[in-house]
Amino acid sequence: MSNNQQDTDIKEFKKTFYNKHNVEVYVFTPDEEKYILSLSDLTTVAHKAFVENNPQYNWIESMSSRVRYREFQVYYQSMCHLAYISGHNKTNIGKSINKNHASVINAIKMVENAFFCKDREMIDAYKQILKEIIQHVGTIPENIKRKINSQPNADLVWDEKQNSITTI
Repeated sequence: MSNNQQDTDIKEFKKTFYNKHNVEVYVFTPDEEKYILSLSDLTTVAHKAFVENNPQYNWIESMSSRVRYREFQVYYQSMCHLAYISGHNKTNIGKSINKNHASVINAIKMVENAFFCKDREMIDAYKQILKEIIQHVGTIPENIKRKINSQPNADLVWDEKQNSITTI
């Protein structure tokens, strides 16, 4: 099947699904594997979601902190699960948070068990991380906010000089 035909089929499927269920569907093809969220971005987003929802723990600096509070553990475990289902291997996930792969395996199992038992705290943490990813990592232009810098750029003259030198 050509990529053109595949794209057409995907668009048709998405349109049909939306019309029938009123739910937007996102389809990722094997060509899009390079768009996996990096581990550093994922840990940053998970930490941000944790601190926003648990301001009493704002002294915890990152997801690699050695903390055993349940409120922190559910975010750490959810982050590991999200990284694993995104395509990262367990060893690399562990290295990114200064833990070994066995800790990551345990975290993934804890999330799966919590989902099975419908653990509200774990589900809420997972949703908060996903919400944070959609709001701050997504590529939707409405989510991109730029800070207006009213200060003049001193390097503008230097940049114009460099451009005139390279065009000669």
